[in-house]
Amino acid sequence: MRQDLASPAEQDLALPEWRSDMYYTYVLKSLVNGDVYIGYSENLRTRLEYHNSGRVRSTKGYKPWILVYYEAYLNKFDAAGREKQLKTHAAKSSLEKQISRSLTEANGKINR
Repeated sequence: MRQDLASPAEQDLALPEWRSDMYYTYVLKSLVNGDVYIGYSENLRTRLEYHNSGRVRSTKGYKPWILVYYEAYLNKFDAAGREKQLKTHAAKSSLEKQISRSLTEANGKINR
């Protein structure tokens, strides 16, 4: 599934409808410095709000964040396992190559 790039405010409308039976592995990009963050959550919409409101310690200094990619899973352990895999250098490099256009488009939004 590909999430089209939008501002953090616009993304609220573009996120998938929340389903209590789904878990999401996601990739965010900072609009401040271009850093990429990988995580997983049961509620993608709420988790993005947490990142952008500064309630996540590891990302609060680099907000706002935009969603550039996500994957949906029926099983929490699959989503958590995928997050762990994507945080390895090889998998992260492979994913960044796969979504390079999305990451490049996000570069145009940095420091706006």
